[in-house]
Amino acid sequence: MPAARGSSWENEEFQATAPADWIEASQVSFERGQPDWNPPVIPVAEVRDAYGQAIVAALEGRDIAAALQRAATEVDQIVERSQR
Repeated sequence: MPAARGSSWENEEFQATAPADWIEASQVSFERGQPDWNPPVIPVAEVRDAYGQAIVAALEGRDIAAALQRAATEVDQIVERSQR
């Protein structure tokens, strides 16, 4: 699991737990990444489930474009319902 504190990334004991390229990539992602872990919606769990199905479809080798389209449509519906 990535360390949350910046000082941990400089610690030799921590650095010994993972490949150097992973540590570097993780640090870059923290600089560039979105700090909000949840989708910016109220029904977070429903939205996660919708996109989770697309991820599962991709991992199973199914049609990714179709799965993402279904997920996007479902998320639109979820958001619309939540704004009523």
